[in-house]
Amino acid sequence: MIIIIQRILPHYRRAIFDALHEKVSFRLLHTIQKSFISQSKAKYSVLINSWKPFKSRDLIFLSCLRELSHQKGSIIIHEFSLSILSFHLVFHVGKLVGKKLILWGHGYNRKEGFSPSQSFSDRIRLYYLKRADAVVLYGQQGKEVLSDYIPTDKMFVAANTIDTDLHRYIKQKLDFKGRDNIKKELGISETLNICFIGRLLEDKQVDKLLDLTKILCHTHNLDLRLHIVGDGPMNEALIEQVLLLGLNSHVSFHGNMTDPENSSKYLYISDLMIMPGYVGLSVNHAFCYGCPAVTFAQDENGPFHSPEIEYLIDGQTGFQIPVKDLNVMADTVLEYFSNPIKQIEMRKNCLKMVAEICSKSKMVQGVLEAINYVRL
Repeated sequence: MIIIIQRILPHYRRAIFDALHEKVSFRLLHTIQKSFISQSKAKYSVLINSWKPFKSRDLIFLSCLRELSHQKGSIIIHEFSLSILSFHLVFHVGKLVGKKLILWGHGYNRKEGFSPSQSFSDRIRLYYLKRADAVVLYGQQGKEVLSDYIPTDKMFVAANTIDTDLHRYIKQKLDFKGRDNIKKELGISETLNICFIGRLLEDKQVDKLLDLTKILCHTHNLDLRLHIVGDGPMNEALIEQVLLLGLNSHVSFHGNMTDPENSSKYLYISDLMIMPGYVGLSVNHAFCYGCPAVTFAQDENGPFHSPEIEYLIDGQTGFQIPVKDLNVMADTVLEYFSNPIKQIEMRKNCLKMVAEICSKSKMVQGVLEAINYVRL
C-alpha cells in the first residue's frame, strides 16, 4: 500500500488521482480547508484533521501520524512544503521505520529561486531533497535547477496539468457544432475575441489586460470583445475600471463558472487567452481548445510564473512578451490577428502540446516512474 499525504484534494486534481488509482493502490490523506479552491474527496481518500499554530495562514500541522500507524504502506508520497509542519515529523519517523519517501511538489520557491548557500530555507529543502528516495516535480525547469545538487536519476517530472481527457471530449462536442454556431449560442457578434480565465487576483494583472483592450479597441478600432471568466477580490475594481476606460461594449464579465462545459465555450471561440500576470493551469485549459496564450516573460521582477509556463513556447503556442510594455504586447497581438496562416499553425501546436507533453496520462506516468524507481 502507498500512502499519499496532501494538504487538500483540489477538484482540478481529482481526475489525476483517479487515473493514478487505476494503476496503483494507495490511500490519500488530506484535509478540507476554507479556501477559494474547490475541493473534493474520493473513495481512496481519508479525511484527517489539521491545526494552524500562531494563527498563521501558511503554517499547518496535518494530524496524519495516527492514520499512518494504521496503514501498512511501504511508500509515503508527501507534498513537499516546509510550511506543513507535520511533514518534518513524518519524514524522519518514516525513515526510522524503513519507509520509502517520495517528495512531490515544486522543489523550491519559484519566486525566490534556489540558493542553498544563501538561503536557510533552501538549505533545509536541500537536506530533504538529498535524503528522499525520489522527487516528483511539476516541470522540467525544476529538475534542471535541482540537478546541480541531487542526482537526476531520482528526479521525475509529472507535468502539471488538468483533466485533459475531459476537455478533449468537450472540444469534440463543440467541434460538432462549430465555432460560428457556438458564438451565436453565446450571443457574440464580434469578429475577434480574447479571453481571461482564472481567479481575479492582483498578481494576474487583469487591470493591464483592460488597458490592453482599450489600446486594441480605441486606438486600433478592432471589432473585439474581452471575456473575463472567473471571480475574485479584484472583481469590483475591474468593473469600475471598465467604466472609467469606456469599455462597456467591449468587455463581458461572466463570473465563476464551475461547469467546464460552459466555461470552455469561451476558450473555444477565443482567438487568444491573454494573462499579463503570472500564468498557471489556465494555459493548459486554453491549449485544450487550441487557444494560444499571451503573457509577459518573467524576469527578476516577475511575473513569477508557475511551471505551466514551460508549455507556452514563444511564437509556437503563444507569446511571451520580452518587455513589460502594453504597446509591444498590442503590436504582437495585432500581427497575430493579421496572419491567418500563423493562427492555424499555432492552434495546431497548442493541441499537440496537450497531446504529447501535458496530458493527464503524462502526469500520471511521472508519478508511476517515481514509485517504480523506489520499488527497485
